[in-house]
Amino acid sequence: MTNTEIQYSSSPELTFDRNRHAFLILHVSGCLFSLLLISWVYINTLPFHVIGYFLLSISICFLIYGGTFFSLSKQLNRLILPVFLWAIIFRCIGLFSEPMLEDDPYRYLWDAFVFSNYGSPFGILPSEFFSNASLPENIDNILDYVAYPDTPTIYGPFSQWVFYIAYLIQPGSLLTLKLVFFAFDVACLSVLFRLLPGKWFLLFAWNPLLIKELSFSVHHDVIAISLIVIALYSYTHKRYLLVAFCMGLAVASKLLALVLVPFMLQFKCIRSWSVFAIAVMLMYIPFLAIGGGTELKGLFAFLQGWEFNSSVYGLISAWFGHSAASRISLIMMSLGLLIVFLVTNKARTDFDNGTNLPRGDWAIGVVLLFSSVVNPWYICWLLPFAVFYRHTWPWIATLVMPLSYVVGLNIESSSLPAYNHPAWVRPTIYGTIFLAICFDLFKYQKSVKP
Repeated sequence: MTNTEIQYSSSPELTFDRNRHAFLILHVSGCLFSLLLISWVYINTLPFHVIGYFLLSISICFLIYGGTFFSLSKQLNRLILPVFLWAIIFRCIGLFSEPMLEDDPYRYLWDAFVFSNYGSPFGILPSEFFSNASLPENIDNILDYVAYPDTPTIYGPFSQWVFYIAYLIQPGSLLTLKLVFFAFDVACLSVLFRLLPGKWFLLFAWNPLLIKELSFSVHHDVIAISLIVIALYSYTHKRYLLVAFCMGLAVASKLLALVLVPFMLQFKCIRSWSVFAIAVMLMYIPFLAIGGGTELKGLFAFLQGWEFNSSVYGLISAWFGHSAASRISLIMMSLGLLIVFLVTNKARTDFDNGTNLPRGDWAIGVVLLFSSVVNPWYICWLLPFAVFYRHTWPWIATLVMPLSYVVGLNIESSSLPAYNHPAWVRPTIYGTIFLAICFDLFKYQKSVKP
């Protein structure tokens, strides 16, 4: 390159043109993404599931998302504020949508009603109210949408308090519940906004599966994921007591977070573990004291009688049966978590202050590998860690996991049970994820070669 070319390439005019070009691409992408999300609001009003359109539209969302990431990687640090604002807009659109391909939010509203009127949502079955003529009309309508009414609730005490707060603001209001969840989501984004460079922030904040599951399907996982992100922020600043407190609340929100606790607290001082224990007890003791129990009864019933979209568990179950598969998978999961903990205890440094971030992506990945149920929103738990370790496979998992919605119920198949997949679905999902893991291993081996 000649001196003239060097001077030209660094000229203010060219820099301005590049910034303006990147600014235009970002906002066009944001507008197109928003239009697709607005279409989701419409299709949710239809009396049937338009699974084909959903898969097509979310695929286009991924194309926009990936195209923006790869085409603007070098400019996104300067555009991180617009990226953040578009992420908020995407989530605001979800406020106007009915729960997409899911009915879990109606159970949250029902639990809040029971909590408010009977002191505890645990131990009381929705089916006990089927003949209750004294229910308020809006609550009676919610009961019609509650799935598995003969199964106790599976949602932890901190989540129940969040549902209850929404109920106090406006009983039985889905919009109010969404707004409360929205506050957690914005808190999560705000923390990552401070931690991540622009392109990695976009990778999390614009992820179509994350937006669909937490904003449009209104899954309560947003509570625990937000608490984990706050814990990670505290971890990078070595505020381990706050890490412990947030993880205690996360566990009390959803027990899946318990897997992450040894990785987040590791060999920290006894005070950190004490704060964690106190936070958990503060959430559980009030419910235990009034004899309502906890979510464990519902979880055990759920896990013993349900299998969906599993990988290794499904293969073991096909050979040895459900009961043996549960035991074998639990043993393999425990060994896998132990190996990950021992191998990654000396994780690579990601921050200038020498903080070694825990490998929560591997830990959650092991759990999902051997779990009997892998709902698509479970993949969202990988992402707060994946944005720091920056492997390919978690993001590819978010790309292919929407295929798990191709079940008998959604494709209206008369020959396929409601929650069963066509034969091609699981091999496609897990085969693609396996190839992404192989790609990551290839990249790693190539990087360590002398």
